[in-house]
Amino acid sequence: MAFPMVLTAAVLAGFVLRLLLLDRFPLREDEAIYAFWARYGREVDWRFLQVWPDKPPIFIAALALAFEAWGASPAAARFVNIAASVLTIPVIAVTARRWWGPGAGMAAALALTFSPFAISFAPTVYTDPLLVLAGSLAFCAAAFGRPFWAGLWLGAAIMTKQQGLLYVPLVVAGLGIGLTQRRKDAKVFEKDSSTQRHRDAEMRREYLHETPLFLLCEPLQLRAAASKLYAPLRETLIFLGGLLLVAGPVLWWDSLRWAVAPSPWDLGAQNVGALTLLPPAQWPGRAAAWLALAWQLQASWPVWLLLAAVLTGAGLHVATRRADTGAVWPAWLMAGWGVAFLALHVVTSVQVWDRYLLPLAPVLALLAGWGVALIGGATVWVTPRRNAGDRLTQRRKDAQTQHAVRSTQHAVYFRLPAPAFLPVLASVAILLLAPPAFAAADGRLPVGGDHGAYTGLEDVLALIAEPISNLQAPNLPISQSPPPPAPRTVLYHHNLGWQAQFYLFDALAAARVDLRWFPSATALADNAAKTPHLRRYLVEADWAPVRNLPLQLAARRLRLELVQRSGRFTVYTIAAEPSAAADWRVCTPSAPWPVWEGAKGEGRGAPTSQFTIDDSQFTIARGEGRGASTSRFTIDDSQLRGAKGEDRHD
Repeated sequence: MAFPMVLTAAVLAGFVLRLLLLDRFPLREDEAIYAFWARYGREVDWRFLQVWPDKPPIFIAALALAFEAWGASPAAARFVNIAASVLTIPVIAVTARRWWGPGAGMAAALALTFSPFAISFAPTVYTDPLLVLAGSLAFCAAAFGRPFWAGLWLGAAIMTKQQGLLYVPLVVAGLGIGLTQRRKDAKVFEKDSSTQRHRDAEMRREYLHETPLFLLCEPLQLRAAASKLYAPLRETLIFLGGLLLVAGPVLWWDSLRWAVAPSPWDLGAQNVGALTLLPPAQWPGRAAAWLALAWQLQASWPVWLLLAAVLTGAGLHVATRRADTGAVWPAWLMAGWGVAFLALHVVTSVQVWDRYLLPLAPVLALLAGWGVALIGGATVWVTPRRNAGDRLTQRRKDAQTQHAVRSTQHAVYFRLPAPAFLPVLASVAILLLAPPAFAAADGRLPVGGDHGAYTGLEDVLALIAEPISNLQAPNLPISQSPPPPAPRTVLYHHNLGWQAQFYLFDALAAARVDLRWFPSATALADNAAKTPHLRRYLVEADWAPVRNLPLQLAARRLRLELVQRSGRFTVYTIAAEPSAAADWRVCTPSAPWPVWEGAKGEGRGAPTSQFTIDDSQFTIARGEGRGASTSRFTIDDSQLRGAKGEDRHD
């Protein structure tokens, strides 16, 4: 009764802690591009023939479903991972309960509920929380010896993110342990029933005076041997069937794109870089960087010390007492996998990013549950061994006379009286876990999503997306002069392109906004000078100023004009530099060329004109002939005479 109540309270508390940052901060770069892919796949092209994602499509499809249900907003995208993070709590609790009993399940649930690392990444749009949920479900199914569901959820983890492949050894090894214990548990529960059935058959034969058919014994023995031989093969095929049930449709979708678009697996390897083994000289520096991020898994030295004390006590219990191997092997498996997981990130060229360590949060919760179960003695897992029937029978008799026995479908738990310090230990653990959990829920830990660097981004991008009002000439009726299309807006960006693609999705689809990336201030100024007929905006973050931009714009007679300042972002418009008035730029009704004055001569086309420029006279006189003319002009007291001959072509 205590386990359901504690689990319900843990789930509710975890949901509240993860919901506080639902809509406080804008999306970061990777979050925005995942949300953009979801909108593009939902509204434009689900095959992604022109836009190429570098992640498998399960997480993108989950975001698209959230947008379909609640609208395309950052809050809807974040709610997907909040739900995934909250659902991971009961999955881990049930797994711990399966291995080590209800006490371990309650401890694991509380540890994951107050995990600051899990809380920090829940209100994000990264792929990792959904990956952790799928991997935890696969491990839980493996613990219960369910190969089909283990394969299905493992396929979901792999098709959520490429790092899901790291769950393969954990799930396969856990499935081996789970299947072994499931077979042994089945033998324990079927032994008495099979004996009773055999006795009933003998009594029936004696009553009916039947003779046993001894010839059937050999086929039955062969059948049992064949069953033992083909059982692993059958379970392997079932596991692969569940895996292909998820991976098959995804691979079919990917095959539709191979002719024109790269696979997410190839593109992901290109974007992240090839995974290579680094030289040992780089390992210490990378180990320090990864351990600094791993410290944020608990984000508190007292919590780390408490966890170390619990695991040390559990280790001493295993070393000094002959603990059950069925309870120890899962703990060793998770501890080994966690150490190998961290070591792999240290010695290879994996990017040092905090979200890559999120799969370790459930592992720490499970290890905490194992340690509490061992040092507390609240429950003991019973795993029958060979030639241990007498000991098992004696333990059953002792349990029936001294303790309550709880039987389930696959296991037997002996509930022992908990020591008095367990409630005290639980209270101390909650008091130590609460401060870092509340700090993570308030966005004060340096992991997870944005924590203020992008404050104001949504406001400035909303300003860019506003359409321009078309002005009509007052003397023209609307029916005769339709309004011209709104001029496009150019948004120059250097490091905000992915956020702009999501927040300006509708404006980009309607061709109202044109995104232009610039590598330097010189490139921006050159492009702005070539497009004077468009609205030109620049959104600049205070932590990423564009150096030498005013100087480059001034060289092209351009300047920046402040439009709006919001949070840590400033919106500028690029305008032409004002200049002094010049007579040659004034438009008048008179023609811009000299006006000829004079009288036509006697000839057909012989005019005589005279004009004055800077105290100089210019006189042209044409002769009487059609093609004969005589020109004479004087400039600055110098004369230049020229005469053309009588011939037309002379």
